[in-house]
Amino acid sequence: MHRFCVKKQPVAAHRARRQTERLNMNKEQLIGRLLTATPSELKKIEAVFTGEGLTEPTDRRLLTIAQTARALNVSRATIWRLLRDGRLPTVELRPGSRRIPSAVVTEFSKRGAAQ
Repeated sequence: MHRFCVKKQPVAAHRARRQTERLNMNKEQLIGRLLTATPSELKKIEAVFTGEGLTEPTDRRLLTIAQTARALNVSRATIWRLLRDGRLPTVELRPGSRRIPSAVVTEFSKRGAAQ
């Protein structure tokens, strides 16, 4: 191997380890975060404890433009028009990569295209 080659695996492993450490807070850190939470954060925490705003776990997929078109039985061009007009919200994974939540597609098909 040349001296200018860089292995990227240790960087990815380091990032994964850091993310795991952030997710695994001990009780003292968790209580500290709760005590210093803002009112809006406290409302979110209360919603989690009361079960408000929960969605079905099976309806959390992100669909591509083509998958959405197939699900609604329309063309991809129609999906792009709906996106452009703001009638279908998207999640941007990275610049140029959009996905439509399956819950939105289900809701859109139930209420129809009239709205």
